[in-house]
Amino acid sequence: VEDYSTVVSELKIRAQESRTQQQMTAAVDELFADAACIRERFVKFADGVGESTTTEIRHADGVDHLVRMMERVLLRPTNLLAGAKEVLDAVRATVVVKTIADAVFVVLALLGSKEIRIVLARDSFMDAQRVAATGWPPKGWRDLKINFSFVDDPNRHVCELQIVHEAMLRVTKEGLSAQQAEVYERIRCAQEVLEKLGMEEKASRPERLLEHRLQNTASVSDLVTMGAKATELLSAGFSEAELKTTALDSDQVEKAARLLPKRRRGSSPWQQMGSSFRSSKVNPVDVADEEEEEEEEEEQEEEEEEVEDAREVSR
Repeated sequence: VEDYSTVVSELKIRAQESRTQQQMTAAVDELFADAACIRERFVKFADGVGESTTTEIRHADGVDHLVRMMERVLLRPTNLLAGAKEVLDAVRATVVVKTIADAVFVVLALLGSKEIRIVLARDSFMDAQRVAATGWPPKGWRDLKINFSFVDDPNRHVCELQIVHEAMLRVTKEGLSAQQAEVYERIRCAQEVLEKLGMEEKASRPERLLEHRLQNTASVSDLVTMGAKATELLSAGFSEAELKTTALDSDQVEKAARLLPKRRRGSSPWQQMGSSFRSSKVNPVDVADEEEEEEEEEEQEEEEEEVEDAREVSR
């Protein structure tokens, strides 16, 4: 473990010496062309690393699909103006290791190579603080991503080697059936949409919904389709009438309205929307929990009434 931390630290030092940690082009079509040009050399280089370290190399099926590149650029939660510059894995491969020592040997092979220039290193095996702070990678996934370009590549196209423990693959990707793999792709896409909208954290959703409301970047129906709840939308300033035009159940909307404090009167609609969220002392997450408890109580009362009716009949 100490050796692993040492070599990863050296990787990060090398990356800091790099003049840029992005692709040279922001255009998706140019990035795709650059990737196609360098892929054959990358495959040969990665296979050489696998052979010298006796590790398994798994290559992606060709260059990342052009549509997928476009999707990732448009759904990037950070800087949309960067375009394709932040897509660093159009050409990639996975190095499957069995022990942490194997990972050390792979990193040493990369550090000792004069063919490549280290651009970026992201470690989620050991860097627990960064994982907790950034949420990357999600769902407990752990790996070491190393991005580099070839020294004599005129396009300086950045490629990626992902070091993953074989046990991680067994419980994730390899263990998925075709149907589960399809579900995984849908969940990944949904997560990217939520990240783009800044709504991945449940507690901050009402605030983000308010921003979408004020900036008119998404309709109330769109937000409902994305999973926004009635309590969250009401907290963001949407009216009951607006919510009732969506797929939300009218009874749910009315119940959520009863649980939230009334908005202040006498102010402009925009002020109402802002103040309803900022001045409310009710946590929308707590309101949602209270709503669920109320539903459970109603169901319990209905069951008790049915039992009582049955007793009356038997008498």
